[in-house]
Amino acid sequence: MGKRRYYFSNLMSGHLDLFYEELCALISQNTGISLKARHEKNWQERTQLFDSGEVQIASMCGLYYTKRLSMQPPQKLRLLASPVMYASHYRHQPIYYSHILVRSKAIEKTFQDLRGKSIALNEPDSHSGFNALFSGLGEHNEADPFFSGFQLTGSHLNSLRCLVAGKVDSAIIDSTVLESEAAEDILKGSRGVRVLKTLGPSPAPPLVCQEVLPREISQRIETFISSPVVHPELQELLAKEGLSHFTRVDDEYFHDIRDKDLRARNFLSQCHGQLPGIFQQKIYI
Repeated sequence: MGKRRYYFSNLMSGHLDLFYEELCALISQNTGISLKARHEKNWQERTQLFDSGEVQIASMCGLYYTKRLSMQPPQKLRLLASPVMYASHYRHQPIYYSHILVRSKAIEKTFQDLRGKSIALNEPDSHSGFNALFSGLGEHNEADPFFSGFQLTGSHLNSLRCLVAGKVDSAIIDSTVLESEAAEDILKGSRGVRVLKTLGPSPAPPLVCQEVLPREISQRIETFISSPVVHPELQELLAKEGLSHFTRVDDEYFHDIRDKDLRARNFLSQCHGQLPGIFQQKIYI
C-alpha cells in the first residue's frame, strides 16, 4: 500500500488558491506527507468537503472556525498556525483589518457620511467582510441599520468590483485582500478607492485540521510551517503574498472573534424589524 494522501482546501479568498497549492507542494517535499490542495469552484462545496472529513486541512476565517466549534455537536478541530503579514501595520502579529472603502472621488469624508447609503458585504460567514461591520455598529450603539441597503456579493473581490462599478456607495473588505495583486487588477483602469474607516485588528484566519488527522501528521506540518527558522523556499513563497511567517495560536486567541460575533448578532437582532428588504440577493460580477 502507498502512503495515505491528505487534502487541503482554501476556504478564504480564491486569489489564494495558487499560494496554498504551492504551500501543500512544499509541505509534501519537506515532510514526506502526501498533501494535495483541492480547489472546487464552489465555496459551499469546499466547506462541505471539509465538514465531511474528506478534506482534512483548511485555511478559514476565524468566524467560520469559532462557529464550527459551537455547533451541536461541536466539530472537532485543531489549530495549526496563523499567518503574519510582513507590512509594519500588522505589527508582526497574526492580525488583519476590515477596511470600509469608497470610490476615490466620492463626496463622503467620514464614516458618518455613509448613513443612508449602500454597502457591499461578503457573506454572513465572513468576519472581516460582514460581521466586523455589524459588530462595529453595535459597539457605537447605533439603533438602526445605518445603511439603506446591503449588497451580498459572496467574496471580498466581488465587493470591490461592485464598488468600482458604481453598484454601491461603499464596500467592506479584508485588508490583506485589498493589498493583493488580485485587487490591483480590479482597480486598474478605475479611478481607485480610498479607505474611509478601518475596523480591527482581528485575529488572522488560521490553518485548521480535523481532529481525525493523526496528531503526528499535524505536528509535522505545524513544525514545518511555523518553525522559527523559516525554510528558504517557504520564505520565498510567503514573500510573494506579502507574508512574513506562520505562528502558532491557541483557541483563546479567537475569543475576540467570538465577542465581536455576539455584538454583531445582538445588533442584527435589535434591528430585525427594519432589515427585511434591505439585504439584496447575492450577485457575482
